[in-house]
Amino acid sequence: ALPISPQGPSDTFAFFRDQFPKAGWTGISSIKAKTSILVFAKGDRTVTVEINEAGTFASGGSIVNLTAAPKGGTAPVNVTPGQGNPPPR
Repeated sequence: ALPISPQGPSDTFAFFRDQFPKAGWTGISSIKAKTSILVFAKGDRTVTVEINEAGTFASGGSIVNLTAAPKGGTAPVNVTPGQGNPPPR
């Protein structure tokens, strides 16, 4: 299952855009659209954050999918925030 945030997609996008660099991740690219995507890198790893509107909460809510992989790798590992997994460091 994908994590669902009560924050709308714009607030969720801003949260990841602002918080990942504080944990030492470098923003590589991002697009803010119906499906927003942010890509971060740190050392030999990358993380892709995909944000979609959930429509579950009054604010709209968001469904967030985080995929971590080695740079140049082909076997992603899904990370589920809020399930005891802090943002990758």
